[in-house]
Amino acid sequence: MIRVVVFDSDGGIRSGGEELVFAPLAEGAAIWIDLEGPDKRFEGWFRDWGFHPLAIEDTFTLAHQPKVEEYGETMFIIVRGLDFNFERQDGGDIRTLKLAAFLSKSRLVTTHRGPMRSLETVRERLKASQRSFPGGPVQVLWSVYDEMMDHYFPVVDELAKIRAAGEAIRQAGMRFNAGHALNYFNVQPVAALPGVRELHIGHAIVSRSVFVGMREAVRQMKALLREAAA
Repeated sequence: MIRVVVFDSDGGIRSGGEELVFAPLAEGAAIWIDLEGPDKRFEGWFRDWGFHPLAIEDTFTLAHQPKVEEYGETMFIIVRGLDFNFERQDGGDIRTLKLAAFLSKSRLVTTHRGPMRSLETVRERLKASQRSFPGGPVQVLWSVYDEMMDHYFPVVDELAKIRAAGEAIRQAGMRFNAGHALNYFNVQPVAALPGVRELHIGHAIVSRSVFVGMREAVRQMKALLREAAA
């Protein structure tokens, strides 16, 4: 799915789809192109727009950690937001969706594999006001990230419960170990909790090794744990 918002120089906006992707922009105008789902055309468009080959490769790598890179006048950013596209059972895994963004002065391109509430909220806000954000594409992306962070607050509350449980365990003279559903995307906040002695992460490592090999899977996990401990 392709959604486009054009921010005209007079402060108004125009919303549409693929017909606006390559439409010429007037001086002082800007554009937000949001690309959802797999589409073989997207990679070719990224090359046509001059995006760095390494950034394009990272965009289409499914299991990628958050990052920020500058390539000339374009900033490339990967973050992960909560995935609300499935029914989560109590105590079940928390899934995330990767959002990759290419940001420059007059253009924002966002791409993701499934619907994301944060993007839809910002899009609806623009639609309701029919006015550009004063900060242009930068403020659009900031607003998306702000919405994404709000969605994480319940997760932060759960992490606080784990921290409190860990403190009680240690005060009772027992070992504070953590496991069940830890993976490459959620292990760092748990690993950073004070007093954690052991992490049950074997299943995640073995699962990752199917795609990247055992040596690389272990290396990636060790790197995450070192960052969490820093």
